[in-house]
Amino acid sequence: MIGLFNSLLSQLGLGTYSHACQLQDPINILRGHLHDKRYFIVVDDLWDTPAWDTIQFAFPPNNQWSRVMITTRNENLARSCCGNHGCIHHMRPLSEQYSKKLFFGRIFGSEDACPSQLKKASSEILKKCDGLPLAIITMASMLACHPTILEDQWEYIHNSLVTKFATNSNYEDMMYILDLSYKNLLRHLKACFLYLGSYPEDHEIEKVELVRRWVAEGFVSNSSGQDVFQ
Repeated sequence: MIGLFNSLLSQLGLGTYSHACQLQDPINILRGHLHDKRYFIVVDDLWDTPAWDTIQFAFPPNNQWSRVMITTRNENLARSCCGNHGCIHHMRPLSEQYSKKLFFGRIFGSEDACPSQLKKASSEILKKCDGLPLAIITMASMLACHPTILEDQWEYIHNSLVTKFATNSNYEDMMYILDLSYKNLLRHLKACFLYLGSYPEDHEIEKVELVRRWVAEGFVSNSSGQDVFQ
């Protein structure tokens, strides 16, 4: 949360705060700076209501026709953000045409390159993604990372989605897709992927440093006869 407020402070030219400070300090600075100004602020990709319950205190109501826009995949959160004076704009999902273009482009380069035996399973997977770009690209990336494209593998993934998608919640569906994509990573990639969680969010990661850390932690083997770092 301090990181988010520091981003706001920085973009408004107000400096930053130490992560050791109290949340109330940057909130007070922001309120003092904005109270007599007409402002338009976008908070992108918010996921949970408690975060909004804290963030909203930084934006003082005034008579300057100020606006705060929130983007989120969670409709309940959107309703919470609106209060009595806001409104929800529902982004339309991708059409079937663009959903296919995104999905097949990530895996095969184009829809024409998709083997005929995978057409049915891919169609069912796309239905479950419901036009959500993040869901589509996550599913496509998961299927593309396997060295061989097998029909039963696609059917397994499709059946997993059918079983789990009993509700109509895009938020829950999206979280399940992300979870499924992790569980279907090749075994030796899982530890490497989880290691990225040791870095702060939005932190710039140096490739060479990261690979050295993987090697030092023993996540990378040289079973193929190559140098471990290579």
